[in-house]
Amino acid sequence: MIALIDCNNFFVSCERVFNPLLKDKPVVVLSNNDGCAIARSNEAKQLGIKMGQPYFQFKKIAQDNNVYIYSSNFKLYTEMSNRVMQVVSTFSPLVEYYSIDEAFIKLPTNISDYSQYIQAIRDKVLICTGIPVSIGLAKTKTLAKLATHLVKNHFSQKSTLNIFECSELALNSLLNKISIENTWGIGRQISKKLQQFNVSTVYDFKRLDKDLVKQVFSINELRTHQELNGVLCLPVNSYINQQKSLVYSRSFSRKINQKNDLFIILSSYITIACNKLRKKQLVANYFTVYLLDIYGHFRSKTIALPNSTNFTTDFLQYLPTVLSCLYSRGLYYKKAGLQFDKLISAKCMQLNLLEENFQALEKKQNLYNSIDSINTKFGENTLTFSSALDKKSKFKGTPINKSPDYLSDWQSLIKIRS
Repeated sequence: MIALIDCNNFFVSCERVFNPLLKDKPVVVLSNNDGCAIARSNEAKQLGIKMGQPYFQFKKIAQDNNVYIYSSNFKLYTEMSNRVMQVVSTFSPLVEYYSIDEAFIKLPTNISDYSQYIQAIRDKVLICTGIPVSIGLAKTKTLAKLATHLVKNHFSQKSTLNIFECSELALNSLLNKISIENTWGIGRQISKKLQQFNVSTVYDFKRLDKDLVKQVFSINELRTHQELNGVLCLPVNSYINQQKSLVYSRSFSRKINQKNDLFIILSSYITIACNKLRKKQLVANYFTVYLLDIYGHFRSKTIALPNSTNFTTDFLQYLPTVLSCLYSRGLYYKKAGLQFDKLISAKCMQLNLLEENFQALEKKQNLYNSIDSINTKFGENTLTFSSALDKKSKFKGTPINKSPDYLSDWQSLIKIRS
């Protein structure tokens, strides 16, 4: 038995935990720089506010309907996610953390009442964290995902759904309610292709001939087809696959056309991204810098590093050359980003016996360990590089209403008065 635990409107739910007055009120959480909606309460959805919709498009709707607008607070959401997953892990030794608000778990085989068991998971998460979750139970991951979709979109009065206990007729009736493009592993392009075979619902796809799916579609669609028919193709994996790449990008709070400004921004991005690499004990072999101008034109430059590294200065030294290749005088830019590729574990990094100065490498490692330790103890950017600090704040958007870091900042702890 496989269950999918999916937090309901997760970012909004996190805000409601620390501000109970938001309960039953329309709430929207915005993306970085308050660009677009990335989470909406059910009340906000009913007002017609769409996922990914730019804020300026629904600003009047929000004002007219007293919608509470929050800027994203990913520190808070990450910590709340960790707490939810800690509770979930007490119900099964085999847990796959699928995303910040979702987890697959393989349930023990000695359970007499599965429906009661997943309801107990839901209740425990709500009591311990304040986060409401929806849970779907089935024989495969794909069916569990669809069960959760049904709970959220067709059975709003319920919080769990065990489709394992459904008869084949009842299951097919449920699958006939779901559009094929809402199936895990089936995107828009595949949905359009499936329309040629008169497939519009999940049930239509399930009853397609296996040999036809195998002949016309890829192995991913074949696995989805098999899972819909109760054949387990995607087992629950408790291990975390090593990350292969890391991306850090942001849209600017205003248009930028000065090369020096772009240098400051990208320097700060490199500083943040390298810190992430060191925290994850990863090193990169390639890194790409890209710029996006106001006309939507995308330009990028990739550097192959001579040695695997996560040291900030090893990337900063290439930045002037890269910017000279990408920057065009007089052109305004609206977004920039970095991508680090071919990541490997720092513990498995291959050193060059002929070229490396091991004493210098050890001193450099000790330096960055000290920098990271100080920043962890006293706060981000207590120590940073001057190229990433100069005027940095003027390029950052001002959050409309960012909630305090209740769980990671001593000054933000909630005070209870008797």
